[in-house]
Amino acid sequence: MGTTEKMKLSIIVPVYNVAAYLGKCVDSLLAQDLPHEAYEIILVDDGSTDESGRIADKYAERYSNVVVIHKPNEGVSVARNTAMAQARGLYVQFVDADDYIMPNCLGALVRKMETDNLDVLRFNYQFVDEAGNVVHPNKYSQPDDYTDSVCNGVTFLNERLGGGCFVWQYIFRKETADIPFTPSIVLGEDTYWTIQMLQNVQRITSISEIIYNYLVRQGSATLSRQPEKIKKRLADQMWITSQMQEMKRNMQDHSWLDGQIANTVVTILTSVALNFYGERGYYISELRKMGVFPIGNHHLTPAAQRKRMIINLSPNLFCTMVHLKNK
Repeated sequence: MGTTEKMKLSIIVPVYNVAAYLGKCVDSLLAQDLPHEAYEIILVDDGSTDESGRIADKYAERYSNVVVIHKPNEGVSVARNTAMAQARGLYVQFVDADDYIMPNCLGALVRKMETDNLDVLRFNYQFVDEAGNVVHPNKYSQPDDYTDSVCNGVTFLNERLGGGCFVWQYIFRKETADIPFTPSIVLGEDTYWTIQMLQNVQRITSISEIIYNYLVRQGSATLSRQPEKIKKRLADQMWITSQMQEMKRNMQDHSWLDGQIANTVVTILTSVALNFYGERGYYISELRKMGVFPIGNHHLTPAAQRKRMIINLSPNLFCTMVHLKNK
């Protein structure tokens, strides 16, 4: 189904076993300054085994702009792809089901997209705990630049994008966002997708207002300490690193990618040293095959710079130092 003139925005929310958080998320999406006929909330129940699916259905029964898709569990990427195929809005926004947005903010986002004829608009965010308290400021190794002048996506990538590369930090023109997410990737699928998307964007800018509240909770995919999940995270990070190396070959200015690869390599080797020290040789060998060494220094913090120096001297030495320090 194509977009309609009246339907301005489709908000896509993958849902999987988030019964404790889904109500707050959807309530925040409904507490907006757009008429219900102007936007839709697509809840994709990805085979939840808790009450999430039933909660979603109750919202759909009560609100005309809430749409529910029930499907077998195939992961967040397939859930987003499924919703994109049905989205009717001129613009698209992705929201995680355990997060929430500020009240009455969507109208300003849509107006900004229309007034500046944008393909993409980035907004600010904050990390919160389950009580709604801000737990720490954005402190990625690369600083974000929220300059509001319009530029193309490659300029934005290299000059304005910080270390955080999150799909939920943007509102997109639908045709700009019509790139499939990679189904096999669990962690970092939005990083890879966002980099792909930005390379084709002609008009993008930012607003500095905090729109998005990202919930930091125990048990989430990014915080799990289960060995099999750590292994999966490592596999995803290795794959994304290889893809970023490939992307560099087609970009004249790849300074942001250099910094992102450096940060990812530091993360990979640290995780290996802490969890799979005996397998460090395999990961170091695979990274060498990708050609990532020596890693770059684009906008790294002083702490990351020190780690970079040790890794470029000897990745094995870095793993040993981390391992011994945390024994």
